[in-house]
Amino acid sequence: MVSEERDRTRSRHRVLGIIPARGGSKRIPRKNLYPLAGKPLIAYAIEAAGDSRLLTRTIVSTDDAEIRRTAEACGGDAPFLRPQELASDESPSVDFVAHALGELSRSGESDFDYVCIVEPTAPLRTADDIDAALSLLVDEGTDSVIGLTLVEYGSPSRLRVVRQNRVQPWAQDLWQEGTRQRDVEQVYRPGGGLFACRSAVILQQRSLVGSSQCGYVLPPERGVDIDTYLDLAFAEFLITRAAAR
Repeated sequence: MVSEERDRTRSRHRVLGIIPARGGSKRIPRKNLYPLAGKPLIAYAIEAAGDSRLLTRTIVSTDDAEIRRTAEACGGDAPFLRPQELASDESPSVDFVAHALGELSRSGESDFDYVCIVEPTAPLRTADDIDAALSLLVDEGTDSVIGLTLVEYGSPSRLRVVRQNRVQPWAQDLWQEGTRQRDVEQVYRPGGGLFACRSAVILQQRSLVGSSQCGYVLPPERGVDIDTYLDLAFAEFLITRAAAR
């Protein structure tokens, strides 16, 4: 009963989901359209967002007409094309988010209390992950939440660099010979393609972080982010294995 009441309370908030899918990508050309286990990569984000209980509405923000058509064919909503100047490698993410909020406001949409960015590059993230991140944002009263996954080796003290052909600790001040893995502080990286923020922070501070941020930790298998062809192969293996169970 308590959980149901919390869900009803959260559902009173208007939450905009944004799936960012620009046409340009360097390492994997046309990455958002790349076929993964029989579906274009962007389809996984559209499906996860569509199954969310807490997203009021979800749109695809893209500068690319083909991505727009593909997204709509997969059940997505792409009500406008993003300007090219908001789709370069150098464009801050907060700019396309503010653009989406502005476009929806101009079309008569009611204001949104929160925004959740659901990136297509994390195909194993689920609707439950989206809802858990949003629940954390509301319950903690923080400005933003970021999806995280554990770094395999657990601490920057274990990382190494090669300088003048010699191996050295990357973080010299943290390194101590003989330190046990279980004794070092765990380290996380962004994972799962999830960012959630209060709309007021986006519009007033021009920030997706604000003054306080919580982390929602995904297990490594759901925190996979597609950046290389090896990532694609690993994601396809995980998806295929899950389907075979």
